[in-house]
This record gives sequence, structure tokens and C-alpha cells, in this order.
Amino acid sequence: MVVENPKPQRLHLLIICRSFPPRNCGVADYTYNLAKHLAQYRDMKVSIITSVNSQLEKIDNVDVFPIVDTWNLRGMKVVIDKIQQLSPQQILLQYVPYLYHQKGMPFYLCVLFWRLRAWKKAIFFHEVAIEISPRIKQLCVAIAQRFIAYFICRMSDHLIVSNECVAKFLGEKRTQLIHLGSNIPSCSLPENILQELRRQTVGECDLLFAIFGNIRNNHELLPTLKKLDSEQISWKILLVGSYQSAKCKPFYDEIVRLGMQEHIHVTGYVAADTAAKYLAMSDIFLIWEFPEKGIFLHSGSLCAAFANSLVIVSNKGELTDSILCRESGAILLKHLCTQTLIEHLNKIYTDATFRQEIQESAYSFFSKYLSWKVVCEKHRDLFQ
Repeated sequence: MVVENPKPQRLHLLIICRSFPPRNCGVADYTYNLAKHLAQYRDMKVSIITSVNSQLEKIDNVDVFPIVDTWNLRGMKVVIDKIQQLSPQQILLQYVPYLYHQKGMPFYLCVLFWRLRAWKKAIFFHEVAIEISPRIKQLCVAIAQRFIAYFICRMSDHLIVSNECVAKFLGEKRTQLIHLGSNIPSCSLPENILQELRRQTVGECDLLFAIFGNIRNNHELLPTLKKLDSEQISWKILLVGSYQSAKCKPFYDEIVRLGMQEHIHVTGYVAADTAAKYLAMSDIFLIWEFPEKGIFLHSGSLCAAFANSLVIVSNKGELTDSILCRESGAILLKHLCTQTLIEHLNKIYTDATFRQEIQESAYSFFSKYLSWKVVCEKHRDLFQ
């Protein structure tokens, strides 16, 4: 049976996302911010369907419906019934395979999209599928995820991705590139207040490195940073957030091995506005990805660094977006070369003009590609 789509009267966007704040999830935060900013346009009405939760954060002028108890075929009937009731003009699914199914294979979404094939639908692919592997179990999951992505793409009017590598993976000419907006706002506090906050938080230092979000492979940078001591540059690392998971163990083990405990400060969990202050008072944002892959515009923490005008030090690889290399001002290294990195850090410390140019490039890049105004306008242009 096909669910009929009555003639719409106005631009009503319905977003489907399994998770929603206060759940700690980057896609949930992104959905919250996207809805909040889109709802500020007078010609748009925004609704959200999400999981049952009695503690959801409310958004002005956005209707949030926490109605899905179980994300399976039975739960999709609840979704379809609500869509019939709301009669939106456009449906937008925030898609990550493992968000909707523990093993990353939400086949029930194929049924949902088939039943809603008369409706205008878009998918934001935050992720598509894992890599093909010779291991049988992982191979089966990778094939299943590709089938699901292929099917729901065929049933959709618009496909949205946030970075060039996912666009290439989908291989669809109709794919629209809309970069992620920052879940962390730009901090507008005066420099003197930020410097005082910095002294209160970490004390005096010449360079303050910030790490925010996934700690990734940042432990590989620590031996190089330790060499700053011989350069007579005092430095500290500020971990913005709560870093207590098992994924942080390689980082902390390396800290202990190198005897660098006095250089590390951890803020613990902080709200978005406070995180923005900690980022804005820092000098350099560190984010070190897998060497062969490199950094790409999939990271919300990277967007936050651009939003707060930080000098960004990272690595580039096969997944790195071309605009990051051309326009961002970020210092992107192909390989971790201690001498090259030390030279860059020395120049950032000693050359105020060079540092200011990088900071201005970072914010210009944010304003051009990553601001919520740009993100929302691209969504609106796509749906109209």
C-alpha cells in the first residue's frame, strides 16, 4: 500500500532523527541546531520525529515528536501515521547506519521509504557504509549497508552530504554538498576576558593547544610537542570535554611515558557556550586523523575550531576536501615530520602577523562554508 501525499499548503519540513538532545550525539546536536536555525525563517515550519524520551530539549517554533519506541518495522508504522497526520511538504532523514540499528543494517528504512514513495524525501548522509573487508562478517555488513543506501537513494528526491569523499562514495550526480554547521557557537567575548579565563584555567603559557571531540590519533603528536621544551616555548594542552573512555588510553599512556602530566588540563563535560570560550582562548587546534585518510569536513569539532578562529594543525590524506587545502588556512601535513611541525609551531609563536592571517582565513572559511546562515540557505534552496 502506498501512503498518499495530499497537496501541501506551505513549506513544512519534517526531520527524522533517532537521537536528540540531551543525548550526547553529534548527529543529534546537528539536528537540533539545524531545526533551530531553519525555524527562524518565517516561511518555514519545522517538525522533528525522534525516539521516546521524557527529557528532550525544546526548541522555539519547532514541534518535536518523541514517538518512536523501537526503531523497527513496528516503529515505522508509528512514523508513517504521524507523517500522514502532519502532512509535511518535505521529509529529511539524518542518516547514519549504526544510529538506526545496533549492527548497522536498518533494512526497515527501505520499507519506510517504499511506503512513502509518493512524498518528497531527502537524506543527509553523515555516513554511508563501512569499508569492504576480507573478513566475512564485516564484508556482509558492508554489502548490506550499500544495498540499503542504494535503495533509499532510489526512493529519494535529494541526497545531501557534508564532504567530498562521501559524495564520491555515493557517485550520484544529484548529490548536493552542504557542509556541516558548527554545534559550538562562535565566542564573542573580548580578548582581555578570554586571556583572564585562560590564566585561571591553565596558568601562564606561550602556546595553548586545544583538543575537542574525538581524541583520534593525537597521541602521535605528543613526542613532537615535548621537543618544544628545548625551544624554550612553554606550552599546555587543554582537553575540552570529558575524556574518560577506553579510546583515550593511548593518549594518557603516552602522556605518562613522556612525563608530560603537568602539561595537560581536562575541563570535563561543558555546555556548548563554555566550550566556545575554551576554544576561543586557545592558540592552536590539534586534530590528527589516520595517516592515509587525513582530515575532512565530517568533524563537528573541526567546524567549531573554524567558528572560533583557531590555527588548525592537522594531516591531509586521500579523504581531505580540496577546499580545506585551498581556502581554510589550516596547516595540513602529509606526514608527521617533527622538524617541519616544530618549524610551523615556532612561526606561529614568533610571527604575530602570520598567526593573525591564519586566524582570519579560518573565520573567513567558516563564514563562507560552515555558518548556519549558509547551511540553512542551501537547505531552503534545495527544498523550494
